[in-house]
Amino acid sequence: MKSTTILFLAVFGFLPLICQGQYEFSGHIDTRDWPGDVYLSVVEDYRKISGVYPEQILSKTAPDS
Repeated sequence: MKSTTILFLAVFGFLPLICQGQYEFSGHIDTRDWPGDVYLSVVEDYRKISGVYPEQILSKTAPDS
């Protein structure tokens, strides 16, 4: 029982140190020019699209200070 507990703590204790996200997005939006929500979406080639569809939206957020 004790070795199982140690193994459990070793695996799940160090797991957050090993697991990391692949991407981090950051940026600046002037809220005077863009007062509404901001969307993160998948767009293959922005020159060929006529609009962004709901299935392309990954995340939505409101700009803050």
